[in-house]
Amino acid sequence: MSGKAPDVEPRKMEDYFAAVQKKAPFYVPEWRMEDKDASFALWKVFAHLIAGVARRLNRVPDKNLLAFLEKIGVSLLPPQPARAPLTFVLSGGAAESVPVPERTQAAAGDVVFETEQAITATPARLAVVYGVDNLSDVIVAPPPGFLTSDEPTAFATTLACAAGAGDQGLFLTDTGGLSAGDLLVLGGREWVLVAGLDGTIATLDDKLSFSHAAGTAVEKALEFELFRGRNEQEHIFYFGHHDLFNLKKGTGRGHVLIKLGLTGTNAWLDADLNNLKNITWEYWGEEGETGADQWLPFKVYRVKRSADSPLTAEVWLWKKCGRQTKERDVAGIRGRWLRASAAPKEIGVPPLVRITAAVNNLNGPDMAFNNDVPVNLKASFYPFGKTPRQNDVFYLASQECFSKKGEPLNIEFELTADNDPRPEDLLLSWEYWNGQGWQAVKGLSGHLKDGKKVKYQFQGDGGVSFTCPVDFAPVEVNGQKNYWLRVRILNGGYGLESVIEFEKKIYRSLTEVRPPLVKAVKMKLKASYRRELDSAISYNELAYRPLTAASKGEGGPFQLFFPPADTHPALYLGFDRALGKGPVSVFFAVYEVVCEAAQVPRLVWEYFRDNGVQGEWTRLDVVDSTQGMTRSGTVEFVPPAGMIAQNKFGRDLYYLRAVDVNNKLRPAPRRSISGDSRSVRGWSLYGKTTAYGALQPEGIRQYIVWEKQADFEAPRLKGIYPNTTWVKQVETVKDEIIGSSTGLAGQSFTLLRSPVLEEEVSVKEAGSIVTLEQPVLNGSLSGVSAGIVESMDGKSKESWVRWQAVDDYSGSGPGSRHYVVDRTTGAILFGDGQRGMIPPAGQNNLKITYRTGGGSRGNVDKGAINSLRTALAFVDKVKNPQPAGGGSAAESYTRVLERGPALLKHRDRAVTPEDFEQLAKEASQGVARARCLPNFNPGAEIVPGWVTVLVVPAGAGAKPELNPLMKKQVEDYLKDRMPCTVLAGGRLQVRGPVYVELTVRAKIITRSMAEVSALENLAFERVNGYLHPLTGGSAGKGWQFGEAPCAGDFFKLLEELDGADYVDSLSLLVKTGTAPEVEVDTAKTAVLDIPSYALVCSSGRHDLKIEFKER
Repeated sequence: MSGKAPDVEPRKMEDYFAAVQKKAPFYVPEWRMEDKDASFALWKVFAHLIAGVARRLNRVPDKNLLAFLEKIGVSLLPPQPARAPLTFVLSGGAAESVPVPERTQAAAGDVVFETEQAITATPARLAVVYGVDNLSDVIVAPPPGFLTSDEPTAFATTLACAAGAGDQGLFLTDTGGLSAGDLLVLGGREWVLVAGLDGTIATLDDKLSFSHAAGTAVEKALEFELFRGRNEQEHIFYFGHHDLFNLKKGTGRGHVLIKLGLTGTNAWLDADLNNLKNITWEYWGEEGETGADQWLPFKVYRVKRSADSPLTAEVWLWKKCGRQTKERDVAGIRGRWLRASAAPKEIGVPPLVRITAAVNNLNGPDMAFNNDVPVNLKASFYPFGKTPRQNDVFYLASQECFSKKGEPLNIEFELTADNDPRPEDLLLSWEYWNGQGWQAVKGLSGHLKDGKKVKYQFQGDGGVSFTCPVDFAPVEVNGQKNYWLRVRILNGGYGLESVIEFEKKIYRSLTEVRPPLVKAVKMKLKASYRRELDSAISYNELAYRPLTAASKGEGGPFQLFFPPADTHPALYLGFDRALGKGPVSVFFAVYEVVCEAAQVPRLVWEYFRDNGVQGEWTRLDVVDSTQGMTRSGTVEFVPPAGMIAQNKFGRDLYYLRAVDVNNKLRPAPRRSISGDSRSVRGWSLYGKTTAYGALQPEGIRQYIVWEKQADFEAPRLKGIYPNTTWVKQVETVKDEIIGSSTGLAGQSFTLLRSPVLEEEVSVKEAGSIVTLEQPVLNGSLSGVSAGIVESMDGKSKESWVRWQAVDDYSGSGPGSRHYVVDRTTGAILFGDGQRGMIPPAGQNNLKITYRTGGGSRGNVDKGAINSLRTALAFVDKVKNPQPAGGGSAAESYTRVLERGPALLKHRDRAVTPEDFEQLAKEASQGVARARCLPNFNPGAEIVPGWVTVLVVPAGAGAKPELNPLMKKQVEDYLKDRMPCTVLAGGRLQVRGPVYVELTVRAKIITRSMAEVSALENLAFERVNGYLHPLTGGSAGKGWQFGEAPCAGDFFKLLEELDGADYVDSLSLLVKTGTAPEVEVDTAKTAVLDIPSYALVCSSGRHDLKIEFKER
């Protein structure tokens, strides 16, 4: 029913004035009204007095109704305080936990807030957070900056050019506000990390997995969606050998062939061999074009069972020439590395017991010197020059060959046929550098070719063989650092020079010197021996696991790749130190997910404790108000004493985890509509059940869409804030003396401050009476208790009894310690001795502790509560990570006139849709409008038993948005009053409406050039005001759900503007949520038909053109 009674006397002052004017000629015909004399003034005074009487008469029904409501116990509701989460940030010097008592005060300017309960602020810092989905083999970390105190800034742009799979750069339309380290979301399907920026080009830290068309939306990731995002999970096995994998470009030909032997516990199956082929094989080396060090791919030449044993699989890898391997650190170990990478969920390699490696097809020598003269190895050369002498040196370098310590090597020299070296007493020394000096090669032997014995003397085709010394080390020769072998002439040579003296001149003859002339040098391993690895490391779940001993056959079977250790999806929180003692509170800011009670995830919180062996996960008792991470709330617990650090995700931290034991937190697959440019997750109309399809054009209603949540989606977190508890916008006044009782009936007192939100009234009574009644009082009526307090001097005792508040005295008797409080005015009323006990007479024997505050002024913005008013040691600052909400002013008489009669109808129980709507408005004075949709579920489907309540908060914004705290107020209020059949099933949904944004395009004609600018501003202001959902419309009372203006309303609105002549053309555009904006054909559509869950509002994008035309 309406809260305003019809007028008893509808006439106004103007009506009375007109009535007197009409009758005056019959009573005083000589009076002329146009004279404006004293009689005219008297006439006006009379009309004004009569109008005043009429106004008071019109208020009589409302006053009578108010008196009736007061008789039945309906009173004005007090203001409601706002609530907000408040984080206590400790200073760096805090070594121990800091107690934060209940009612600790903080402020946002002059608005005071108090903590609702006591917590302990821990100095432990939340270092890492991970969402682990073992079923999908996914590990997701929050975006950069998620755990810091810095407020991230949003960024959105589009791709200027298409990006293909495998690209490592993006051409963006704009990069303003973007920086290295930001996480980007491409088209909602791929997450990439920005490594650097160059103009509008963003370089990525990894290659793209998918292709993206030009125009694809690019946004900075600000929220943390569990199990959906950039997958940090990697399955990698590192094969390390410092010398065997020392491979360089060299001067050889072909490719280096690396053979890995993987020996398992059983014979290799074909499926297992195929898995090895699907693995990505790479080495760390220098990229040929850019020269940058990176992981470079091998070509998998062959994967087969070994001919020696079916238990061993051989993986043959080809490395291209021109790209040398480089050293790098893996898990703190310096070396040269190959690696095998498996995609998540594709790690099917059987257990192994040993790994070996071998190399073939090594490149030839890198360079050579004759003494200090460079030798061109691509042409014929004299190793010792044309005139070899004693102590001449031939240097030969090969990084690939000479680094293979312990391997037998062959060096072959092909000499030119027309040069036949003739050594005379020749003695050569073949030497290598052992790190400290030149050392003769041991075990050196020549080998034959064409039956000629070469004796390592470069005589005839042949060469030398030796086992590469284990202490062969690189050294710098002539400015070039490499592995050098040198051949030095110790004695003799290749012939003697003839010296002839003729006519006092000396001539040198070289006809007897026959130095070797080498046409080609070849180097190779004499045999390919399998070597054990220097290091073997597996990398899974962001952690390295050393397996060197296992790869050598020590310690039993092992895996190349390890599956996730978790058995259920879980959220991990890692703290950098022990959490200390006392109750700890962590606030989770979550985008709400609405689902039935059966779908709510059941989270079991666990901590890692010391069990005397290796540690184990143990259940942690918590108070979880997040309802399984489906809404914002706190998780409160007392840190157990046995909690220890654990190495997980590559870090030693103190971990807590929330385990989804029913596997309900996993994200549902995203669905899209193929063949339609409007790619949505599913839309439906109230009363229809179109599943996952774009609605066909059918009037305007099709475009007003309700985003359908078909399946449970993984929670999306806006933030995680340790040391956070709830604060309320109240101030506590302790032990205020109300006054002194006179012992008379019906005493009333007024408090110093109002309104009163909570209170405890205590009365000092005689000690003997209280002593006798104390056991009875403490165990009888709720809210009544007694206590004996010694006075300051300790010689006497004061007996204070806490009395009980009641709404009225209808149920009170002579001995009832009751009082009535007017929470709005702060008045306290005691009984008359028949209905309610009279406080005994005494001096200052009435006191009260109460909380005052409330109102919409407490709805402050995020970060506004930043001043700590209660001194706490080691607390550096406070801040509210989310806006405060739920605060509302005291109830007005207009609202109580509406609420009171409705209360008689619903009796504080929600049964009909009207009951739900009225109770939703009673839940908070900040609720401006409510609409109940029975049998309507979050999936926009008609399902019996579901109740959806749409709530519009009061506000001046174009689209008043429902605050999560007000939403919770309404939910809690309704849950206490709704049927258990709905409550038990969790089938209540409270949410905001679907806003229908209207855009007006019009051309307005004016006849005055001076009016153009002012008329444009006025038209924009009027259209915006007309479309406001709460104050718009012709009557200024806003729009109801499902109600929309027609095109004619806008013609009338604009043509009534001062300076407007007429509207030449007008069109309307409609948009909701992510649906496309569509234009309404105003010529064919007289009325906009919108669903009953929709509410019109202004888009703020109106295109109103003013055109001047002369008459």
